Amino acid sequence: MGQQMELLKKFDKDGDKKLNKDERKEAREFLAKDGGGRRRGGFGGFGGRGNQEPPQPGEKLTPADVKTYGKEGLYDPKVMRTLFIEFEDSDWEKELAEFKNTDVEVPAKLTVDGKTYQDVGVHFRGMSSFMTAT
Repeated sequence: MGQQMELLKKFDKDGDKKLNKDERKEAREFLAKDGGGRRRGGFGGFGGRGNQEPPQPGEKLTPADVKTYGKEGLYDPKVMRTLFIEFEDSDWEKELAEFKNTDVEVPAKLTVDGKTYQDVGVHFRGMSSFMTAT
């Protein structure tokens, strides 16, 4: 548990230190074949929801729907920011789960306080929130 599988070096064909869509596809296929050599098991698969209903999406918001901050520090305890993360693929959650405990980050676009940041890397961390979130 907790060991990170290194896939970046093996699948980063263009040497840019991140996996593009085609490189991630190849890495996902590798992981799908016998888990890429990873051991399965532990908690009986991920999910842990038992007989609960699957979660339903919340209200859809856009950056125009939320307050924008400017002078306040990023970690100001009096500020509650809304982060908008957009992934290029619709199966982003499955992709994040497949790359958990690897060195691969899934690329996304982040919008916060009216500013957009291209090519941010996202990955699942920790176990307890991962087990209850999926």
